[in-house]
Amino acid sequence: MQEISDDVSAKLGITLLYMYGTPKEIIENLREISYDPLQTTKKYPMLALLANIKEERGIKGIMARIEANMVIATLTDPAYKSPTRIATNFYPVLYPIYEQLLKSIAISPYYLETTWHHIEHFKEDNLYWGKQGLYTEEGNVFEDRIDAITINRMKLSIKQQC
Repeated sequence: MQEISDDVSAKLGITLLYMYGTPKEIIENLREISYDPLQTTKKYPMLALLANIKEERGIKGIMARIEANMVIATLTDPAYKSPTRIATNFYPVLYPIYEQLLKSIAISPYYLETTWHHIEHFKEDNLYWGKQGLYTEEGNVFEDRIDAITINRMKLSIKQQC
């Protein structure tokens, strides 16, 4: 997925931070980046592939069918109302990353899916997602105020020979 993230960055002409891990690890990594004033501005936009990834094995002709969850996030202003968030963060930042992510997956040599708009998944726009619990009862908290797109249960077939 790092290569796909790099392809998204190149195609859109942006620097997209890529992370992989549990939600708690990702939040901890973002916190560590915040301690370095030279790096803190490079945290967003971000693509995070969330562990753990389900794999269905034993399917003829493919190595595995996976189900992945991801987050695409960017900083936001807590004073923004929903229409401003959509106009400022979703249309110019998050939606292009989301669409290019699907296109980059479709052209990747690692997956069988070749038509980007047919990649199965659930997408959710999350306005003002920071400072809330994330996925666990422990209340892992994004310390940044973010708008995000979550991609859940993305189904991809990994090619037998990559």
